[in-house]
Amino acid sequence: MEGVFTLNRLDYFKSFSTFFEESKPSFIVENERFGGVNAILPVSYVGKLSAGYAFGGIENRYYQTDEFTPSDTTDLTEVSGHTINLEYTQSNLNRKQYASEGSLVNVNLSYFTGTENTTPGSTSQLLFPATDKPQEFFNASLKTQKYFTFNNLLHVGISLEANAMYTEDFLDNFTASVIASPSFQPTPESRAMFIQDYATHFWVAPGLQTIFSVTSNIDIRAEGYIFQPFLPLDKNRYNQPFYGSQNNDKPLGSLSLIGSASAIYHSPIGPLSASFNYYEAREKPFSFLVSFGYIIHNRRFLK
Repeated sequence: MEGVFTLNRLDYFKSFSTFFEESKPSFIVENERFGGVNAILPVSYVGKLSAGYAFGGIENRYYQTDEFTPSDTTDLTEVSGHTINLEYTQSNLNRKQYASEGSLVNVNLSYFTGTENTTPGSTSQLLFPATDKPQEFFNASLKTQKYFTFNNLLHVGISLEANAMYTEDFLDNFTASVIASPSFQPTPESRAMFIQDYATHFWVAPGLQTIFSVTSNIDIRAEGYIFQPFLPLDKNRYNQPFYGSQNNDKPLGSLSLIGSASAIYHSPIGPLSASFNYYEAREKPFSFLVSFGYIIHNRRFLK
């Protein structure tokens, strides 16, 4: 048994600026506060089964348009309530980040019940707040990873992630619903980004990883992923959400590609990496990142 109490704050910026330029505020700020208890049962040498309960809430502030100014006010969505989850994890990966050997299986089932309160800001098309609106979510997720080694120099990995989230009612507006949706974030850089097209209720994402081990602690890594949403979230002219297939009888959303090429040095205190990344769904799809250490986030309340 273990008790947990978590505070999360995530700021997502829409633009970059120099010291002398006017910078916009964060276009999404997520705050989470929750506490609870987990019961953990070992299953074989590398597996564990856990069941948990938590009570808490989220407070999300966001703009409804990309064209906001520092004088605009954000929408505020607060969701609070109870969540229970059941999770099975089996892993013998050789590293926490940039693994090249071993396998992983993670299955998570969670249920949330609570209420939503949303207050429109200056960029909202909705004028009236949502007060004590009942909300229920059921979410099921799967993550698998398997690496194969050839001559200790070449490692090939295959992966699959999938998610299905059911709700009887969306949050008050499209943006709030997207922010609260499970996201596909396969690379270390993507875990620090918010990409709207990779956040939705139903999706599947296979991947392929190729790693060349130059030495025992230096790897050259190339990986690619295909993100395929089902019943993608869409919005009407009042910015209220619905499933896109309701309009055109097409249950599949637009397929999107993600790629990354990295050079990694595995130091005794953490990885040093330089990576060139591609996200097809972004307006500016290419990025370059140099990082040192692990990019690891706390457990989320709803996601």
